[in-house]
Amino acid sequence: MILIKNIEYIKFAMFFIFMAAASVSDIKTGKIPNRLVLTGGIIGIIFTIFFRTDSNGLGMIWVIAWMIAELAILFGYGMFGFMSMGDIKLWMMATTFITLRYSAMGMVIGELLLIAYGFVKHKKYIPQIGYPLAPFMTVGMIIVEILRFINVR
Repeated sequence: MILIKNIEYIKFAMFFIFMAAASVSDIKTGKIPNRLVLTGGIIGIIFTIFFRTDSNGLGMIWVIAWMIAELAILFGYGMFGFMSMGDIKLWMMATTFITLRYSAMGMVIGELLLIAYGFVKHKKYIPQIGYPLAPFMTVGMIIVEILRFINVR
């Protein structure tokens, strides 16, 4: 059990590093590098397949099948044009680390933070300009992960 808890901390640190790097890139360039997302996704898949602690006893095949289904759902969401594909790719990478359920909770928190930021920055009106979503997404998902670590669900 101690080994699993230590691996959870390592997984969280890796997740935070990849999300923070994507946020910095999104703020500076307005783009999230594909190599960063691909590398993070592969590492997230490895952590999830071999060290998933909330799989409820599911075998490795079911964990992989469920992860593919989660990623397909997000890809379909992106194909409707609700979000930019860069943000969808980052969300897909986050899903490989923390599952679709928790990443969706983080997205809701991140979107609410983005809306609040827009209201605070532009008190009278909100212009039709785009803000980078990755930093808000990162904060939202980190909040969800911290709550998971202290067992508040």
